[in-house]
Amino acid sequence: MMAGVWLSMITIGFIPSNEGYEALFKASNLGAGITDKDGQEIYRSKNVEAIKQRKIRLHRKQVHGGYVYWQDDITELNEICRKLEEIRVELEEEASIIRLENRIKEEKAGLKQRTRCMTELQHRFGHSQRKSAVYVMK
Repeated sequence: MMAGVWLSMITIGFIPSNEGYEALFKASNLGAGITDKDGQEIYRSKNVEAIKQRKIRLHRKQVHGGYVYWQDDITELNEICRKLEEIRVELEEEASIIRLENRIKEEKAGLKQRTRCMTELQHRFGHSQRKSAVYVMK
């Protein structure tokens, strides 16, 4: 986004587009530079070295006579991605636990239902079996 602001300022003439690069890049803390067509660095801001020591994403756009490049520091983005990965792992573990809990609840409900059926069967047929046993004994 910052590069877009700089390109816009160059486009509207607020920043000279074909002169004064050296002074502009010396004064700027934007991680950017200009290369020739072969990729040889012509100008770069003072912040480029500091940013090279961090995690960066390099962008490049062709301009007349070479390229302009700029860097985005993605250290914070990488940290956010790392935290999101930790959260994803925790959520997967939690989901696994919930699935196990649900399976146990289903098994308990099935056992409870079978127990209820067995009790009912014993109640209904157990009573008649005792009567049968009494008749057999007589």
